[in-house]
Amino acid sequence: MKQKKEKELNSLSFFLCNKSAVMKIFVKLAVLILLPSFIYGRPGDPYLDRLHETLTEVSNDTARMEACSNLGTYYLLANHDSSRFYFEHALSIATNLGLKLNEASILNNLGLILMYNEKFSGSLETFLKAINIAKDPKSEKPTWHLLPGQTPTKARLSVLSNSYDYIGLRCGVSGRASASGRRWRPRAGCRVLRAVRGRGRARPSCRA
Repeated sequence: MKQKKEKELNSLSFFLCNKSAVMKIFVKLAVLILLPSFIYGRPGDPYLDRLHETLTEVSNDTARMEACSNLGTYYLLANHDSSRFYFEHALSIATNLGLKLNEASILNNLGLILMYNEKFSGSLETFLKAINIAKDPKSEKPTWHLLPGQTPTKARLSVLSNSYDYIGLRCGVSGRASASGRRWRPRAGCRVLRAVRGRGRARPSCRA
């Protein structure tokens, strides 16, 4: 009984209010999770058709990596098996090309899939792999497909920040799942908001 209360207290302490950090994580998750579902989640979606056409037509490895990553993002919420399939292909290409920042970013996405399926140990391990890559300034070279005005350093720090944010989310939802005994599924914006509410910016220490 005492251990259960301590676990609940640890979970509650993790959700202490920090509005700026909460908003930052929520926006990232909304873009990553909700937009592909609402914007592209339609039968006969031309965007999905174009992604598949690109994947079958191009011979350039970086273009194939991008197409696989986009397909992985498309299926992230609706079909985890398909999402994992495409992200793993993208990861293989990024690794072979030595594109470390892309590799770290794809690892973050694979970590999210594991987290959604409550494989919390695996998700933590995957996020930590991404951190080990992104914290090394050497990962800035070579870089590919930077956003307008983005430097390699900014891109690396963005990936690193995402990794820490996702670990924070992972610790929060694993604590909630353990305390409530219910399966956590981010199927609606309100649930995502409840999951990230009160997230602090500090790097959490948590058990697998």
